[in-house]
Amino acid sequence: MDFNRFDELTKALAVSTSRRQTCKVLLASALGVGSMGTAHADSIDQSTRDLILASPDCGNNSDGGIWQQIYNCLYRGITAQCFAGGYSRSRSNPWVLGLNPQLHHYTFFAGKRARGIECHYIWTQTTPDWWTLAWNVANNNPSRPQYNLRAQINQGILGMAINSVRTRTANQLHIHMSCIRLDVLNTLRNSTNIPTTPSAWTSANAVVTLPILPTATGRTQANFRVIRLNLGPGLMYLGQNLFQLLYNNIIRAQRRPSSDMQYQTLALAQVSSTGNQFYVINSEDFVPQSQNPYLPNSIGAGERLLNENC
Repeated sequence: MDFNRFDELTKALAVSTSRRQTCKVLLASALGVGSMGTAHADSIDQSTRDLILASPDCGNNSDGGIWQQIYNCLYRGITAQCFAGGYSRSRSNPWVLGLNPQLHHYTFFAGKRARGIECHYIWTQTTPDWWTLAWNVANNNPSRPQYNLRAQINQGILGMAINSVRTRTANQLHIHMSCIRLDVLNTLRNSTNIPTTPSAWTSANAVVTLPILPTATGRTQANFRVIRLNLGPGLMYLGQNLFQLLYNNIIRAQRRPSSDMQYQTLALAQVSSTGNQFYVINSEDFVPQSQNPYLPNSIGAGERLLNENC
């Protein structure tokens, strides 16, 4: 699809609430029908809808790599391919949970094909809400109850993060779940000017320099955009999932092309052990970083805000 046309579509789809609505707009575009025209999208079957939604930024079910293992687990019933942390074969919200031997760092994998943060349907549709699903599994893993992160949540130190395209190592949408670094949390809690509305996410007050896990080049800190929000239900904000929130208030607010979602990282930290306030944290892996006009000294790896050995 032509990306100029795609940008027009994503503006219309940014607050879309269903797969059906997305199919209508995408099918209309494919058939050359105007946004007010009729493409009879309601009559197409699920396989056709999946074909319409498939695109280079999202991938498809025939892709290999870690997606093939997830696909075998969830859709072919090959349980030997499932990760130790458990899985859900829910038709609407499938997922698998990987974990390391220490059981304090999980990786939540989406059970529908999406390469990562660049995939358009995760930020043009409200559902599936992968952030809320990951949060719910961290609270109570229905597949493997012994594997959860409730202790971290009760201490107010849970951290969650998704990396940019260039800094990730697996090409299937996944959210890292562990402890937030205590030096990161202390910096956030001592920052008194953090905005409390998404519309201020691109303001100077939202920029916070945070410590990170050292990079290969020796960087030990980076700039992030941070807002403090009351989220709910789950991890939604006023009917938007966190990917939509990022797209609407960073990419669209700065009048950037939709393809710039590939540079973004998104992380989440609890404000305290009680209540539903969270720090919503964004930075980006702009190429070249030295010429980033939006956020100097930024980084695409939000995972570096986590302590995976807590």
